[in-house]
Formats: sequence, structure tokens, C-alpha cells
Amino acid sequence: MQHCGTKQGFYPVCKDFNESVDKAGEPGSWSQTMIESSKHGDAVVIKIIEPQLHMYSVPQFKDFVAAELVSKPKRVVFDMTAVEHLDSSALGSILFLQKNLKEAGAKMGMFGVTPKVMQILKVTKSESNLQIFDTVEQALKI
Repeated sequence: MQHCGTKQGFYPVCKDFNESVDKAGEPGSWSQTMIESSKHGDAVVIKIIEPQLHMYSVPQFKDFVAAELVSKPKRVVFDMTAVEHLDSSALGSILFLQKNLKEAGAKMGMFGVTPKVMQILKVTKSESNLQIFDTVEQALKI
């Protein structure tokens, strides 16, 4: 599994995250990486490990995804099983990513959406714009 962090110049640098945000939303260090990825043929599965995806973690999230998109996968699948909360900036990043992937001829889906996150998606009427699946196997068929 690859762990990607910040960009240096125009080139993504993959490594462990050294600094980010703790669960209270304050600067701090995570004891583990925020995101992991794995390749599945022409697809990439991005597992978000951090339970809260919010404005403080969005820059790392964007950098990681940008590094994964260098290989131009046909499908990008997000494993949301550990995500308990996402704020509007995180949701906006996901929707923007989906738009860009679609324009590039790629597809995006997610699976394992927790009830709290699904409630956020429903309240914002975003669930109808996203492809949401129960399992990784289903999501990889998009």
C-alpha cells in the first residue's frame, strides 16, 4: 500500500503524513496515515482511514488523490468505512473530483458509507450525484 503526503513543486511525494489535524480539528500528528491505496487492474481503491474528513485534512486528501491520478486510472473507488464525518469542504472536494474524473473519461464510486455520512449526503442532496455501493466488489464494477 502506498502512502502519499504533500506535493513538492509540481511532483507528488509519497510518504507517511507527518503533520495533520487531530480529532478535535487542531493541528497535531496522526499516529497512522490518513489514506491508503491499492490498485485493482485499471482501478484504484482509496481507503480513508481518518474518521473525520474536514477542511483541515482536505489539503492532504487532495494531494494524495492527485498523486493517485498520475497513473490515470479508469475507475477511482473510495472506501468510506472509517469515515464518521465529513464537512462541506470535504464534500466539495469529492464532488469536484468526480466532475474532473468524468471529464477525463474515468468513473468514481464509493462504498462503506457510514450512516452519519449518508445522512450528510442526503441532507445536502449529494447522494443522488454519487455512485454509492455496499461493497468494494460492487464498486469496482462501475
